[in-house]
Amino acid sequence: MLQTEGWLIYAIISTLLYGAAAIFSKLATNHIDFKSALAYELVGGLLVGLVVFSLTGFNVVLDTRGGIYALLIGAIGTSATLFFIIAMSKGDASIVATVIALYPIVTVVLAFFVFKEHISIRQGIGLVLALCAIMLCSIENPPSQDTAILTSTSPIAPVESPQPEIELGN
Repeated sequence: MLQTEGWLIYAIISTLLYGAAAIFSKLATNHIDFKSALAYELVGGLLVGLVVFSLTGFNVVLDTRGGIYALLIGAIGTSATLFFIIAMSKGDASIVATVIALYPIVTVVLAFFVFKEHISIRQGIGLVLALCAIMLCSIENPPSQDTAILTSTSPIAPVESPQPEIELGN
């Protein structure tokens, strides 16, 4: 029987959920603006938090340093979500999600400096290849030079967000 580390199943679930969240972010911003999408996302996050707290019990651990780091998680994570939603509203979901999914580059580099974690040659090569992936995914081809190898027709057609009409003067 295959044995895995205790963290692996949670990482796989997280990966699947982030992938689904990217699709729902694009669907949401096809219908509403990014500020509204962020507001709904925050309410959804609050609901998940309330369910987790009610099912597992909730005791606040009072520790200044841990509390500050946790507040930073919320501020940075929500900021990242905001920029993710904006990117999804302006770009193709497949490209935006690919570029954003390379955030571990930042984690590896910061862990090297903050925690003194070692970066092996193989990991270094992986970081360079990930940077190449960002460049390859973010370069847009002109429509006349589209070299798509796969195309799809979705049953969920994108709908442009209605733009408010702005009247100037009388």
